[in-house]
Amino acid sequence: MEGGTRRCSKCRKYKLVSAETWKAKFGANGFYLTSNCRACCEAASAAIREKREKHGANKENISEEAEDEKLDLSSFIGASAMDLDAFLGALTDAGDINLFSALVDVSGIEKEDAKETADAIAELCSMKSFGSYHSVYHFKNSATARYEYHCAQIATRQHKSKKGPEGKKQRDKGQMQTFDCQGWLTIWAAPDDDSEYFIRIRHQECHEKYVCIDVPEDVKQFIEENSTLRSYQLWKEILKKHPLPAFSQKAVYN
Repeated sequence: MEGGTRRCSKCRKYKLVSAETWKAKFGANGFYLTSNCRACCEAASAAIREKREKHGANKENISEEAEDEKLDLSSFIGASAMDLDAFLGALTDAGDINLFSALVDVSGIEKEDAKETADAIAELCSMKSFGSYHSVYHFKNSATARYEYHCAQIATRQHKSKKGPEGKKQRDKGQMQTFDCQGWLTIWAAPDDDSEYFIRIRHQECHEKYVCIDVPEDVKQFIEENSTLRSYQLWKEILKKHPLPAFSQKAVYN
């Protein structure tokens, strides 16, 4: 697609097809270029913002501008599909990521549907702290869908801690460190070519990854059944069954 020319419906000029001169989006029929060139699209958006600012809709303008940026897929213009191994290698080599886009051949992931495939991709991207499922958007009258996952440590998506059932001993629960990282993983899947997925990672603040060491189910059950024991007593009993635990004493207290 990149390299040829295309005529803008607004200014009527022929322009080179590239991310600098055109915008791209994802719709019911998959990936497509906008009918107007980037300059005309941005001029129209600026005119709308200026008009709304006169009515004091600044917050709405900021929200819509961010949404428009999120849905702009121009970074995929001219992209060639890479296999899964190449994608994971590029992801590793990228180091600290602010923006990473790739068209990936996911035929190596054997899952029953697009959602399971997207979940598998998110799991593979967990090296960059992603994997917390957020939402799916199905395009009208189409099998095309957009899947979104957020960084596990993004501050805006954390839930408030809840107390345990009444009558049980309450234990202070530690919270993992969070960041205003704006970390999102977005995956677009088209119906006409279900082996190629459009994948984009945004991470404005690269931070230390949270390491989760889960407490085994039998230990959880033991703690629940012996909630009246003191913390050091619990740990002493746990060490009898797990003399070299992979989990920490602090994890048990939480």
